[in-house]
Parts: sequence; C-alpha cells; structure tokens
Amino acid sequence: MIASRAVATAMVAATALLSSGCQAQTMECDFNGVDYTPLINNNRDYAAVSELYSSYEFVFNMCRLLVWSDATCYSGAGVCERLVDTQVGTEVYGVAHTGSWMTDSSGQYANDHTRPLQYITMDGPSCMFGGIPMQARVYQLCQTDDHDTPTVSVLHESYYECKIYLGLHSHLACTDDPKNQKNWAGEGGLAVAGSLIFVAFVIYMTAGAYANHKRGVEGYARVPNHAFWKSMPGLVVDGMEYTKGSVLVAMNSRKKNYGTSDQQFP
Repeated sequence: MIASRAVATAMVAATALLSSGCQAQTMECDFNGVDYTPLINNNRDYAAVSELYSSYEFVFNMCRLLVWSDATCYSGAGVCERLVDTQVGTEVYGVAHTGSWMTDSSGQYANDHTRPLQYITMDGPSCMFGGIPMQARVYQLCQTDDHDTPTVSVLHESYYECKIYLGLHSHLACTDDPKNQKNWAGEGGLAVAGSLIFVAFVIYMTAGAYANHKRGVEGYARVPNHAFWKSMPGLVVDGMEYTKGSVLVAMNSRKKNYGTSDQQFP
C-alpha cells in the first residue's frame, strides 16, 4: 500500500492535465433520468476509510475534480488513496477525465432489487501487478433512513487487482422517492401504453377470428365485429369532414367579429 508507482502516476498526471486542461471542471451528473447534481460537494470531498488498512482512506467527489490534491494526487484525479492522519496522497485509482456512467445488475457488490445499480467508473495509472489500468467505481446506493446527509462505504477493495469500488448512499438513488420519478406519460409511458394497446388488439383479433372459425364462419366474416371494421374507413372520412366543417365555421365566425381577412387575429 505504501509502495509508490511514481513513474506511472507522473505519466498519467501529465496526460490528464493535457487532455482536461481546456475542459470544464465537472462531468455529466444526470444519468437514466436521475439528477445527481445535489451530491456535488464543492467544499469538501467524500472520504471512505479502507477496510484493509485503517490508516488509509479513499477520497472522491461527484461529477467534478477533487477539492483536495497534492503532489501524488494531482489536480485532475477523480479517486485517490491517502493517509488518514497526515492526508498525504499515496495513490491515484481513477482519473477524472476517464469517468463514465454505467449500470451493474450482477448484485455482486450491492443490491437495489428494483433496478440495476448506477455507478461512475474511472481508470487510473497502470497497476504494478499485471500492468492493467487501476480502476475505481462510485456506486449510487439508496439511503433509506431519515438523514439527508449522504454517507459512504467501501464495497470492494483489492490491492493486488488495483480496484476500489465505493458506495455513495443518498435519497437520490432511491427509485421509490417521488422526487426522483419522471412523468410516466412524458418519459416513455406513452410508448409503453401504445405497446400494451397493440398487444391487446392482436390478442382480440386472433382470439375472435379463432372463435368464429370454430363456429364454421369462413372468409372475411371470421374477423370479430367485421361489420364495424368494414365501416371504419367511412367513419374516418366522416370524422375528417366534420372536423373540417367545424374549423371553417369557427374561422368565418372570427372574421365577422374582427373584420376583413386582411386583419390579424389576436
């Protein structure tokens, strides 16, 4: 844990500063209809104490660069390890500009039971064990108690795999919180309703045609309520003509009230 990967860290630091120098200090904080912006802490980072080494902690923030930084945990880092007492950085587990939103339905690290877990994943410098990039995740977990202040936890910690998965517990991650629910009709509900209506229509047609067939009905007459469906085109035309006539009557009425057709209607 104390062993430093200084060369790899320095190389990633330079890359991060070059690639993110002209970018905004925050990342996208709205994912799958949930706005996590209230979790951004511009005054102080979140910190979770290591479960393997209690003298170390993991520091992170939401949708922005870390507030704290030092020579090891450079500006541009997204998740860092540091000493609890001295707050001296010891490792970078995730670089902010590599962050992206993902979902996890495996249930391996935590469970929601209502939807896949949402998390931000970041890559860091090369791991000294195997050379693969270090990896950090910040999972959004539902906090069901009455406290409004978010809490943190360590979900998975592996020194030799160079992985740290953290949990940020808040009410924003709770699917049954009314404040987090999008309008059903406006956010895909109409598509769901349309699909259900279509399925019901297919079942109605199939079941009705089969029942008529069993009764010995043949040809087009097997369609349930075939007389109604046969008259449907005429009903549509009649409806369009009625609507057209109503619009013309309304327009003529407005012209009489507001003058000639050259005048603008209010």
